[in-house]
Amino acid sequence: MEFSKEILQKVSEIGSKEVSQSFTKLSGEPVEVKASAAELVSYDFISEGLQPTVSGSIITYAQLIEGAEGVSLLTIPREETLALVDLLNKQEVGTTGVLMDFDRSAVKETLNILSNSYLNALSKMTNTKIIIGAPYMMTSSHIDGLVNQLKDKQKKEDHAVVFKTSLEITKHKIKAQLYLIFNEDVVQLVKEHI
Repeated sequence: MEFSKEILQKVSEIGSKEVSQSFTKLSGEPVEVKASAAELVSYDFISEGLQPTVSGSIITYAQLIEGAEGVSLLTIPREETLALVDLLNKQEVGTTGVLMDFDRSAVKETLNILSNSYLNALSKMTNTKIIIGAPYMMTSSHIDGLVNQLKDKQKKEDHAVVFKTSLEITKHKIKAQLYLIFNEDVVQLVKEHI
């Protein structure tokens, strides 16, 4: 399938803008998009590339259940996740020392809101209903299994489209990475509608 970097980058920029606005509303603090990218990469590259960036991070994921094959991942370094939980709970940053069930639910809902912001933008552009499933937390050692599960659903190609958005709540030095990983079918979906 022909890969159009320009078209997917346009999708990435629009999706990242939506995510930034949602994250700002959610956290109550200004959020800056530090990077927005769309790449066609091998599944092996995803597994290898994500491992160093998520080590020591809190990882939340959700699978797409309608409209496209894919997965969404939100990674935030542990200490910065604690600060984010404080913002979400409207308490002074530095209050939370351990993630309790309620805190983990807040982080999972953050993935849900950010992913849906991105996917809604993609849905509008492609006139396709794209729905994400329930969010879960995982460790970095489970990334390979998640990527392989997506790879197994691939019909013919051995590549995936990765949309990556790097976000930062500068005031509190909270850095988050949102990854949306799709099989190559999303390229055709985007090309047909943009």
